[in-house]
Amino acid sequence: MFLPIFLLILKFIPLSVLYIVLGNIIRTPINWNNNKYSNFFWISVDYFIGFIVYFVLLRSLAIIGHSFEIATYITTLASVAFIAIRRNSISISFKEYLKFALYFLPLFIIQLTLTIVFWIQSDLSDVFAIIGSLHAPRYANISHFILSTDTIPILHQNYAQAVMAAVPLIWGDKIILVSLTILLATTASFLALFINGLLKPYFADRVALFFATVLVFCGGLSVLPQFYLLIDSGYPWLLSGYSDSLIGLSSYVIVLLMFIDNFNKRTPINNWQYFFVGVSINFWGAAAIQNTILLGFLALIFFIIQIRNKQFNKKLFITFSVVFLVAAVIGVFEGGMVTPTALQSKVNIPGMMSIKKPNEKVIGISPGLPYHVLNNIKHVNSFGSLNYFWLGLKSDKESMPVKMVHALGLPILGLLLLLILLNFSWIKRSIKNLGEIDHEKIIVYASVLTFIGGLCIAFPFKISSFKWELSRFLIPGYFSCSVFAAVIFYNWGNRLKQKAGKLTLIIATIYLCVGTFTCIYRAIDNNFNSRNFQKNFASFCAPYNDFTKAKKGENY
Repeated sequence: MFLPIFLLILKFIPLSVLYIVLGNIIRTPINWNNNKYSNFFWISVDYFIGFIVYFVLLRSLAIIGHSFEIATYITTLASVAFIAIRRNSISISFKEYLKFALYFLPLFIIQLTLTIVFWIQSDLSDVFAIIGSLHAPRYANISHFILSTDTIPILHQNYAQAVMAAVPLIWGDKIILVSLTILLATTASFLALFINGLLKPYFADRVALFFATVLVFCGGLSVLPQFYLLIDSGYPWLLSGYSDSLIGLSSYVIVLLMFIDNFNKRTPINNWQYFFVGVSINFWGAAAIQNTILLGFLALIFFIIQIRNKQFNKKLFITFSVVFLVAAVIGVFEGGMVTPTALQSKVNIPGMMSIKKPNEKVIGISPGLPYHVLNNIKHVNSFGSLNYFWLGLKSDKESMPVKMVHALGLPILGLLLLLILLNFSWIKRSIKNLGEIDHEKIIVYASVLTFIGGLCIAFPFKISSFKWELSRFLIPGYFSCSVFAAVIFYNWGNRLKQKAGKLTLIIATIYLCVGTFTCIYRAIDNNFNSRNFQKNFASFCAPYNDFTKAKKGENY
């Protein structure tokens, strides 16, 4: 039963290597290489860059040529040819890649095992079942349609993970659920090492670095004894159910850091940087449309400050605007959450999401947190589309500020600590002269604005009846403020007492991860004790055509 999983992993290995090397060669002319980050960070960055470029080229060729299989061959051969032609520009040695693999492979095995046993929580009775990943049959249906018809449909749906999971299945059995799960475990593992490399410059102690990585990758959001875990839209990243959320988050952080590094060096944005921004925006249309909106918001704030300080760069504004709009418009025509009905393929794939509800406005006003809350721990194996699982007592009479602390405690704490640390007068002075802002300060600005911008969208509005959909606008903000919280816990602990930072960080990590690991324990315990676990696992490993009991379902 495990042989199909092992054989499919062997197909994913050369694809992952292809993404890494392709991303590295593209990053070289981008001219982004800050020496303070480790190779763990850069190899993970290269994977995400290569993955996104491969997807964008593959989707465009498949839609234009009306053949997914031929587009896959052309994209793969073009990538290999590009690597062969520019092989001398590879900036990381084989020894460093091997070292990375020695860390990555054990992490991947652990992550894959956890992903399988955690997410196999139901059978294939409907298209919203949880088996190997969240709402897996929905995305398996898209992959199956792509493989069966040899076309990529234009859908009103995030579906990048379904396309990329279909790539290794052109050859061999169509074990689509396994492919989706391996892709999820792979992206989560790269994200973990991405976080580790991102944090390394701020932690001289290896033990402290390990716990900081665990806090950001595994920690819950609440700073109160009632532990909240954001499952549906991606937090904690360890338990994310969607590859799209993880790759969308990583690429957003990469774009911000690239621009910030460029700004800090006082160098103009080159064509390769514009190229990567363009392909990222195109990819976000099929995986994380909130990133496009948030990036546009940050760019608008930046240009407003430039105008206010009489430093407006007309060429930069025009070029960025053209790249932004062209990439976004192309993404709309190729499919995604903002693709209108008139442009969608006339196909019937069970389980597709429909934002528009009869007799309801698409966008409405509904102040509040964009989450549903499960009140009982025994429902841990029935997440459905709910965003939060929580442990502990809850009062229905809680005020909105208390609920905010419950649900967004860690990001809010990280934000408050930052404001205390930086103080408002420093911020005011910095805005008056952008030229005086150093690398770290710009990161602070961009991250805080990302969190506040996401909150301003997610809190007051709703999309049709789906208030929880807007929680995805908070994903980049969660990440940034969690990173800040880890760094501040460590630095403030050292300020209070020499070498106390590590102990402070360890205590904070254990406390914030209680909810995560309790959730894992209870979910796995429930799954293994279920009478249907072996049956569900067999369905998970079987070719998709064997799922004869799967219902057609309805669009919702």
